[in-house]
Amino acid sequence: MPIHRKTMRMQKLARRIVSPLAGLGAVLILACAPQSVGQTADTAATPNTIISTPDIFQVVNPAALQLGTIMDFAKRDIRITLRNVHSEPLQIERIRVTCTCLTLAPEPPAGLLKPQEEISFTAKLDAAEIKPGPFSRMVLVEVKGRDITLVYINGTVQPMLTFTPGQALALGTFAGKDVPWERSIKITSAFSEKQNVLLQAPAEDDLFSYELHSDNPQVFSLSIRPKLPLPIGKLHHLVRLPVTGMDNYGPVMLAVNGTVTGWRPVLENNQLNVALSEHKPGETIVKDIRLVMKEQTEEPQVKNPLAALRHDHDHAEAPTNTIAKEELANSTIQQIAFWEGIASGLDARLPPSVTMSKTAQADSLLVSLSFPADFFARRRRQVIPFSYNKSSCGMLTITAKP
Repeated sequence: MPIHRKTMRMQKLARRIVSPLAGLGAVLILACAPQSVGQTADTAATPNTIISTPDIFQVVNPAALQLGTIMDFAKRDIRITLRNVHSEPLQIERIRVTCTCLTLAPEPPAGLLKPQEEISFTAKLDAAEIKPGPFSRMVLVEVKGRDITLVYINGTVQPMLTFTPGQALALGTFAGKDVPWERSIKITSAFSEKQNVLLQAPAEDDLFSYELHSDNPQVFSLSIRPKLPLPIGKLHHLVRLPVTGMDNYGPVMLAVNGTVTGWRPVLENNQLNVALSEHKPGETIVKDIRLVMKEQTEEPQVKNPLAALRHDHDHAEAPTNTIAKEELANSTIQQIAFWEGIASGLDARLPPSVTMSKTAQADSLLVSLSFPADFFARRRRQVIPFSYNKSSCGMLTITAKP
């Protein structure tokens, strides 16, 4: 039977039988089609309810699945034991999870479960992957010839750390070549001083160096500096801060997001008008254009802006930290040597007989285009694409008028 038909049938069944079963003393085992991969629902499932006809499994240790309040960044091992209460053997084909906050280690084996026999396995839960508040997560049991059985793990995540400006830094679109910068995240702890829970500095990695400062055990400041040049492309970088003083807590996860493009010069003006009346017959026509550096337009964010961080505490990134503005204000791009480097990588798809010369200036690259005297007699409009290191700098549209 197609999955969507199964889902509709089981939803109708659930509405019909949930009320009569509301008082039964058992942990929730819901037989229906699974949620989509990723499990975004965070409302705790109703405890002590079975929605299954007929009942095929019983959770032997239901209290183990009701976690109560757990701390953010905490880790729990949850032992789950299921008993076959059906009158016939059940062929278990697979037991799996669909949330990154859960892993099964080791993966439970497939096999035949006779009536009254039990199967036990361990689900490892990582609260860092769940936003604060009530949650319900599922373990899926696939039985041959039957609908998927969902075993719910319920609890509430309590935030113990707050982050300013946010748990993820959004750096925007920037060059990431040779202009140094620094960003900081302030981390405030709700642990008491007596608990002595301390954050440790992350280890240096290929992209960033870090410094962790703390004036007291409840306030930390993490400084992040890039190791330039950064690799070109999407930047989704996780930063892990080890934690001491609390068992099964940590590491604390932060993220640095953005897009690194390298230097990208652009046409100062993509329209060039040529007044033919201003030029003598038979005279070569020479026109100048400039390439400059401008702050690039931000690329659209994906639905979840925390691509590198599954669940931010407030599900919002810090405002864009304008790395590009600092780069454009830096003296590096106000030197002739810088623009000479840009000139060496600049190319244009010129029409036959058109030539180009490049002159580096202190704040831009001057490009002179030379057109034969009769060039615009054949065509009054011409488009020339420009590129730097094979990346587009823009399309120059040239229009000749009498």
